[in-house]
Amino acid sequence: MKKFLLGAIALIGFGMVAGAAMADNNSNAMPGNGPIVSIGGFADFEAGWASQKSQFETPPFNRKFKLRDYDEIHVNVNGQTDNGIGYGAVIQLEADVTPDDTNFGANADKTYIFLESRLGRLEFGSNTDAARTLKVDAATFARASGGIDGDWYHWVNLTGTNQQQMFIIRPDLPTAHALGTRAPNANKITYYSPRIGGVQFGLSFTPDQGDIGTATGWTGNTNGDYQNVVNTGLNYTTQFGQVSLAAAVTGEFARNELAIKEDLRAYNGGLNLGYAGFTLGGSYGGWDRSTQLKALPGVVLINANGSGQSKYWDLGAAYETGPYALSLTYLGSTYAGVNKFSNISAGTDYKLAPGLTPFLEANFFKLDQGGATESNSGTVALVGTQLNF
Repeated sequence: MKKFLLGAIALIGFGMVAGAAMADNNSNAMPGNGPIVSIGGFADFEAGWASQKSQFETPPFNRKFKLRDYDEIHVNVNGQTDNGIGYGAVIQLEADVTPDDTNFGANADKTYIFLESRLGRLEFGSNTDAARTLKVDAATFARASGGIDGDWYHWVNLTGTNQQQMFIIRPDLPTAHALGTRAPNANKITYYSPRIGGVQFGLSFTPDQGDIGTATGWTGNTNGDYQNVVNTGLNYTTQFGQVSLAAAVTGEFARNELAIKEDLRAYNGGLNLGYAGFTLGGSYGGWDRSTQLKALPGVVLINANGSGQSKYWDLGAAYETGPYALSLTYLGSTYAGVNKFSNISAGTDYKLAPGLTPFLEANFFKLDQGGATESNSGTVALVGTQLNF
């Protein structure tokens, strides 16, 4: 499978280059003037108030009110050959006074090169996978900080030695869900087909989810990462007058390098409908037993590391008119048939000026860990503003 995927991507890349060469041979076009570099990014400021059960209010969660600042500088490089082959790079630099709280990278969030033509688009580097990019769910139209896929969890004490294994707190497949690890932006090659008749296909290949950036970011086969990871998605969009429709099916597959965890096998299907400013939609995702420890001889599995399957479901509605927008989204999930999670998120934002969007958001969550451990529940209220430039 690995050789087949690499061979297919190589053929697509060769087709792009060959097409460019043939076009050059059939014309007297002079070389281009080189790529254009542009600078962008965002500055995000949030004030958050959290209420959760007192036994979970341990440092740094023993203060209910906190401020958060998150900023990035984006360097975008775009060029085009004389025959229309696009190329360039994207470098999303971290611009915070402390390390990134999602742990995607020390200096940058994403860094990749791309090549695109009528055959599609190829991306090489540390970037989001195709399943994450093409997915459709209630979070894709949530407002404020992102609703059920937003920033609320930074204010909550998520129990367990590995929060990403203990609960499914976002409507994502395991790779995109694994915040605090290298997995979401691990080094990969991704192909996106052209959108034909509203349909677009995407495919990503990641040799090892522990490898990111330069050679200093490589890992050996001793960390229990997933390897030879395939992420794929099929997305469809269309418009009928004032009615819009978006649907997608995504999935991912891999094996654990130490065979101590269950195979990575997960999928999601989502549908969104829009009409005259209103949007309604949701999705269902199944993780099977992905990320759970295997029941090996001498290994005692407790709580979340049980034998049940993991799944999530989300539903939401939004309305936008002029500069005003609001949304209500819900996420429910079960991990390993044991740990249950739910979150209701209501958010609103207002486009005060081009690129400047203040917002309000309230989240009502519950984390119910199986076994004797007491559950946590509470509220997270956010007030903030984001400046995109």
